[in-house]
Amino acid sequence: MNLKPQDIYVILKTLSLRREKWVYSGLSEVLFLSPSATHDAVKRATQCGLMRPALGTEVNPQPIAAAVLEFLAHGIRYVFPAQTGGLVRGVVTGFAAPGLENLVAQTGESVAVWPSAQGTYRGYSLSPLYHRAPEAVQADPRFHAYLALADVLREASPRGREVAVSKLGAMIGQDHPTNPLGPNIQTP
Repeated sequence: MNLKPQDIYVILKTLSLRREKWVYSGLSEVLFLSPSATHDAVKRATQCGLMRPALGTEVNPQPIAAAVLEFLAHGIRYVFPAQTGGLVRGVVTGFAAPGLENLVAQTGESVAVWPSAQGTYRGYSLSPLYHRAPEAVQADPRFHAYLALADVLREASPRGREVAVSKLGAMIGQDHPTNPLGPNIQTP
């Protein structure tokens, strides 16, 4: 079974939940995916070693933090490369996303945006991992940050990727304190 972009989208959402319990119907609702598509995404992610089945008292499958970080750091740009386009209105992504704007010095260049009629920024078009991402991040700034950092890893320079991996490692370590790598997960 091959990974699909929405599988990473689902994994990143489960990371943003900070180990909160979730059900497929609720997860699919906030992701604007069908329950069957959400279930299939978790199944593929589990088969690929990016998630594991629920253990003990856990109700849901969980992301494998180290594997997710390794895939994002070294594989996402090859498997799901960024597709960019001209100037459009949309929802900001990359290092210009809320909460990430101070990670790197802004160069005055146009920012990346996911095309959306409801967007408030103008920038160059970057296709999101899943076309409903601009809607899904509106109520979840943490999920927005995860997706924006994944976009950096899909398209940025080596220095930008290094900063994004470091930030993702810190976020994942904080969100999954029971991770065997501990809260200070090391970047690959």
